Amino acid sequence: MIGPYRKLLAVLAVALFFTNFANYAQQFGVIPLVWIGLCAGLCVPVIVHGLASRVPIRPVAWWGGLYLLMSLLSFYRSPQDVFAYEEVQTRVLSVIFLVLSLIAFGDASAQRVGRMAIAWATMLAVALNIYELFNPLVFSDVVGRSAGLYLNPNQSAAGLVLGLILGYAAVPARLRLAFVAATAVGIVPTFSRSGILAWLLVVAFFTLRAGFGVAQARGWPCWSRSSSACSPRRCGATSSGGWRSAASSPSMSSTASPSSGAPRPPTPRPASGPPSPPAPGSSSASSRCAATARARACASPASTSAPTTST
Repeated sequence: MIGPYRKLLAVLAVALFFTNFANYAQQFGVIPLVWIGLCAGLCVPVIVHGLASRVPIRPVAWWGGLYLLMSLLSFYRSPQDVFAYEEVQTRVLSVIFLVLSLIAFGDASAQRVGRMAIAWATMLAVALNIYELFNPLVFSDVVGRSAGLYLNPNQSAAGLVLGLILGYAAVPARLRLAFVAATAVGIVPTFSRSGILAWLLVVAFFTLRAGFGVAQARGWPCWSRSSSACSPRRCGATSSGGWRSAASSPSMSSTASPSSGAPRPPTPRPASGPPSPPAPGSSSASSRCAATARARACASPASTSAPTTST
C-alpha cells in the first residue's frame, strides 16, 4: 500500500516544485513554506513505515546534516543580523526539501513515475512559453521573452533543459525525437543564450551516447526492399555488422527474408533422375564435394537454359 502512496507523493512533488508553482503561488499570497509543510505532513506515513523497517541512511542525508552544521557554525560567527538569519533559514528549508524529495523518490517505481511526471511538466512549460509568445507579459516581466510559471526567462530555459535530461528516459522510444524537438521549441521563445547553449550540449551528449537511431540508420540499406541496392560485400563495409550477423544465421543464408520481397533461390535438382549413390570405397568428404558440385551445376543458369538443336 505504501508503494502507490509514494508514487502519488512523487507526482505531487513534481507538480508543485518542478513546475515552479510553489513560487508562482506567491502572487496569490501563498508562500513556498506552506507547500513544503504540506509535503512534510504527507510524507509522515512514509517516514513511519521507514522507521518500522530497517532503512539505511542515504549519503545525501549525511551531506544535509553536515551542511546544516556548517551553516549554524557560520551563523554564530557572523554578525547575526537579518540577512544572516534569512540565509540560514533558506539553507534549512533547502535541506528539509532535499530530505522530503529523498523520501518521495526513494523507491525505483516512484522514480519512474516521477520521470514521467517531469516529462509531462516539461510539455506544459513548452505550451505556456508558446502561449506567452503570442500573449506577452502574461507570466514574464520582460517584454518579448516567455517565462511561463518560472517567471524568469533564463530559469524557464534551465527548467526545460533539466526536464529534457530527467524525462528523456521515460518517453517512449518512438517519441523521443519529438520530445527533444518540443523542448527546443519551448526554449527559443525565452531567448536565453545559456539555455540554448545548454540544450545543444545535452543533445550533443545524447547523440554521442545513444545515437538517436543513427546506428540503426546506417544499416537501413541492407534491409531495404531493393535487392539490387545492397550486396553482401557492400553492406558488410558500410553497416555496423548488421549484414554480417544476418548473413551468418542459417535462416538468412538459405532463404530470403519474407519482408525483403526477393524471390527464393531455386531448389537444387539433378538434371535427370536422382543423384547416383557414392562409389564404394569413397570417403564421405568426396561424396559431399560431389553432391555440392552437382547442386551448383543444377542451380547455374546454364543448366536451366533450354537446349538448342543443331542445324
